[in-house]
Formats: sequence, structure tokens, C-alpha cells
Amino acid sequence: MFGAWISHNSNDLGEIFLPLAQVPSDSPLVLDASPSPVPTPLNKLGCNEYALRLATYETAANKWQASADDQQAKLTAARQAAVNAFAATARSRVSAAIPQQDTLGTDIYGALAVAAGVFKVNPGTRKLVIFSDMSDTVQKSVQPDLSGADVIIALYHRDDVADQAQAQVFWRTALQKLGTHVPTFVDWAATTPDKIVQLLGGQR
Repeated sequence: MFGAWISHNSNDLGEIFLPLAQVPSDSPLVLDASPSPVPTPLNKLGCNEYALRLATYETAANKWQASADDQQAKLTAARQAAVNAFAATARSRVSAAIPQQDTLGTDIYGALAVAAGVFKVNPGTRKLVIFSDMSDTVQKSVQPDLSGADVIIALYHRDDVADQAQAQVFWRTALQKLGTHVPTFVDWAATTPDKIVQLLGGQR
């Protein structure tokens, strides 16, 4: 997760309000070797020994399964706790950030270039959320690489209905030319944390 303001200083380190961070990874679950099944006896007259061995195996198998289930439950709980702690830290940093009104312009393409730089050095699924009306007044001539990125544009609103529709068509085309999937626009009235989480989960 990474967050920065969109302004004429989009590439300035001072614009970063949420430094690059990720949920700590857990050690993979390592289970003890499972008990070996008892082979079916062939061409033997007595089965008492086989029955005894089978009972022993079933006891050991049940014990192994219980242990595996317990370890998996503990790992799941630890992962959830790590996610919750990460989310709480991110929320506190976002809440503490105070945006300053930028009277010199809004640099959408510069902000996209910052996102492209973050994606480049951090391989994995690319998801970009932009909170903006997408009014680019700086108009830098940059072509950042956003190949394969899912883009959600939230708080999208312009007072002029015609301008809103035209800008949506423009940015849908412009972003796809930069390599993104078809962007999703969320009106300002529909933008909520739950909605953003839902869209991020539903994207590729």
C-alpha cells in the first residue's frame, strides 16, 4: 500500500502521506509427516494383526488431523491479526494526513508516473485507486507504464454533466492507452471505504 497527493508536485517526496508498506508475511505452515496408511493384507488367513494395525493407524491419523487443524487455525488467526494491525496503522496515518489546497494545479499524469514507479519496483498485482475529479491542469507530457493495472477512480464528480461524461470517456481511453484495464468510475456520492474494498476485491 502506498499513498500520495495529486498536485503539481506529485513527484515530490513531500507529497507522500502513506509510505510504501505491506502486511508482514507469515512463515509457511509446516506439518509433521502424516501417518502411513496400513496396506491391505493379501493371501493371509488371519486378520487380527491387520485390525490392530488399522486401529493404531486411525488413532494416529486422527491425532495428526487435529494437530493440523489447530496449526491452520492459529496461522489464520495470526494472519488476520496482522491484517487488522496493518489496516489500523494505515487508517491512523491517513487520518493524520492533512491535504493542502494546491493553487498551482493538479498533475494527474505526474501522479500516474509515481504509481508506475511504485509498480515497477514492487512486482505483483497492480491496483490503483485515484480520488479525484480528474481535472489535469498541469498536463505533463509523460507516458507512464501502467500495464495490467486495475484502476478505480473514486469521488469522481464535475458540476457540468456534459463535462463529466466527456472527461470519463477521455480518461477511460487515456488510461487504457497506458496499459490499464478498463477503469471503474465511482461517483462521489457512492464513494465509501466499503465500496472501494468491494471493488478492489472484485477486480483482477
